[in-house]
Amino acid sequence: MSITPPDAHPVSTPVIIVHGGAGFCPVELQAAAIEGTRAAAEAGMQALRRGGSAEDAVVAAIRVLEQRPCFN
Repeated sequence: MSITPPDAHPVSTPVIIVHGGAGFCPVELQAAAIEGTRAAAEAGMQALRRGGSAEDAVVAAIRVLEQRPCFN
């Protein structure tokens, strides 16, 4: 049995989830959309790995999405 002191912070694994939108994505843009969401998630994760906040991760991910025409 493991007991965690009340002032200890549990170790957690960050997770990034990127949603590319709710609209219809034409077949010819689907590969680009998948690659774009993966790139956005990676940018967000990199922000966290550098010690950034959750907000930093969101901004990094959104910047990647905004540069992709399939998300505009």
